[in-house]
Amino acid sequence: MLNLTERASAHYEGGIREFLEEVIPRRWVGRQGPINWPARSPNLSPLDFWLWGILEDKVYKSDTETLEELDVAVAKECSAVTALMCKAPVRSFEARLIKFRDSAGQQVEM
Repeated sequence: MLNLTERASAHYEGGIREFLEEVIPRRWVGRQGPINWPARSPNLSPLDFWLWGILEDKVYKSDTETLEELDVAVAKECSAVTALMCKAPVRSFEARLIKFRDSAGQQVEM
């Protein structure tokens, strides 16, 4: 078991950290935890490991000069994402979860 506490203050309260250390010693990730989770670090979800990268690549290729142009470029690229494009990343999500489960709580390279 591994718990990612990220930046939510409710997850940072001392009692939570003590509980995690008792239940999964030295294997939980979070602020002032045994394994530090870097800010804005991707996790297992397809949004993090796939979609944001695709959108970022395409949006940054467009020549935007204002926030309004950036907003239009992001909306355009989001609307270009199809259900078919999402199938492979969603399928690989299951494989990532299985790999994570089989690691017995250890860190995993994805």
